[in-house]
Amino acid sequence: MNWATSPQTGGQQTGGSLKAMKDKSSQAEKEANEASALKTAGPEGEITAGFLLEKSAKTNGWSKRWFVLNEKNGKLGYTKKQEEKHFRGVIALEECNIEEIPEEEEPPAKSLKDKNANGPDSGKAPSLVFKITSKIPYKTVLKAHNAVVLKADSTADKAEWINKISKVIQARGGL
Repeated sequence: MNWATSPQTGGQQTGGSLKAMKDKSSQAEKEANEASALKTAGPEGEITAGFLLEKSAKTNGWSKRWFVLNEKNGKLGYTKKQEEKHFRGVIALEECNIEEIPEEEEPPAKSLKDKNANGPDSGKAPSLVFKITSKIPYKTVLKAHNAVVLKADSTADKAEWINKISKVIQARGGL
């Protein structure tokens, strides 16, 4: 799968005043900041890819991973780096649930000093975390884990991931 961007126009510019061009570029920048950073591919846009943070069950830390969702086969695979050709893990979504989880569910800071270091407004930002679990009790989702906790880079990315994964789950599992 090649994620290369489309070629530039070779320096050709359309007419218009400098002010109009600046206005257009600042509008485009605003839209780009609010839009999702996910990439799509395939004849019908059925492949979606982008970075997510995956929570480690062992260390409780976050690791950045490249995730690829194939809506046709209902699988979500991941690699450590975008350039890798083989998935390190694949989740079959037909037997899964997806749910948003507040970041407060993460373990609280161990000491009062740690809590104060985060500041009084630390819990007010919208949560970027969501979880994929199995519909079947005691069945693992990925390797030996019964849940995969993921965190998006932005609220737009989180909304797009949840929307696309939910559509796959509903289409395949009949939620």
